[in-house]
Amino acid sequence: MLMKKNIVLIIFSLLTVPAFSQLTAEQRIQDSVIGWWNDNYWDRNWKPQTDPVGKKKEVHLKNMIEWMKKSYTPVGGLGTVTRYLQNGGYGVKFMVWNVSHEKEWTDAKGNFKPIPEENTKFYISVNKLFGAYPVSFINKPGLYLFTWQPDGYENEYYKDKRIEGIQPDAAKYITIRNEMQNIILAPDNKLPITPVTKGEYLQLADEALSTQFVKASEYDKKAIARIRKHIAQIKEKHKATLTEATILKEMQPSMYSLDGFDPFEISPYNKTQKQYYPLYKLTADVQQKLKAAEPQWVTISVPFKTKQDGNQLHEMYTAITENINYDYIYDYFFNPDKIKGIPYKAANEEQLNVRLSRYRNKNKAN
Repeated sequence: MLMKKNIVLIIFSLLTVPAFSQLTAEQRIQDSVIGWWNDNYWDRNWKPQTDPVGKKKEVHLKNMIEWMKKSYTPVGGLGTVTRYLQNGGYGVKFMVWNVSHEKEWTDAKGNFKPIPEENTKFYISVNKLFGAYPVSFINKPGLYLFTWQPDGYENEYYKDKRIEGIQPDAAKYITIRNEMQNIILAPDNKLPITPVTKGEYLQLADEALSTQFVKASEYDKKAIARIRKHIAQIKEKHKATLTEATILKEMQPSMYSLDGFDPFEISPYNKTQKQYYPLYKLTADVQQKLKAAEPQWVTISVPFKTKQDGNQLHEMYTAITENINYDYIYDYFFNPDKIKGIPYKAANEEQLNVRLSRYRNKNKAN
């Protein structure tokens, strides 16, 4: 009798295993190779370019989209494209969105639509630096100062997201790990940005306060007089190091950063966390060059994502850091004869296809 009960229990457990292992349609999304949305909603504001420079930029943007789509197929989410033009730069903002089988988030044919506000952004940009912030109280036509988060910049949000190292295909280029993982392509690995010395920063700040704020209120005029007096004191204090490159303790300095404070004093903790900010400038001639269709530099930027963030985000990070063909993109912009007549092909394409096949086969098994 006991043996019969055991047999019945074993048979019942075998029958119930598939019920427990069967994934729902929503659960299968995480392993689904979904791809790119065929609706141009997020690119709807793009206006076709009419001038020669704009048309050339448009060609570059079309290629950027092709490069990304050949290098990255969204898994567990839906990809979209947004082209943009800005003063001095242009590029493509890509996004991967969460999706659901709920009727609210599918179209009439049952195809996925992006779930509003549930997206992660990544970029191919021309003449853009992530983690850079303008020094607005000094900047004027022909003069542009900015701070830039250093390589290894830390804060509480990014601290646990960092992934050590970068693929060899990307590591040969400029790699800056601040609020994003940035791979920067520039001729001879040199950006056309100029470090600003301490003496120059203090002089430019003093000049800005003496000339750009002449219409300030009486309250501000008193503050400006006080700040200019303190700038003179800072100059005296640092007179032995005024020719050194400026490193500021504030990411977004204002005139009040000089109001009784030493902008160059950085705490030991902030030094260890790399929470300090080198200061650079774009010279007038470089600013003029930024208006051209051909870039001064190209930045591919992606947020740090690990396996713990799920398949959607980890696959995005992996594909962009391992499968973008950085050599091809570099040559396209800076050594075009080298790739003339050669179509773009993803780097490590075999590995990319193996990963995508693994996702597809897992879903078939489920």
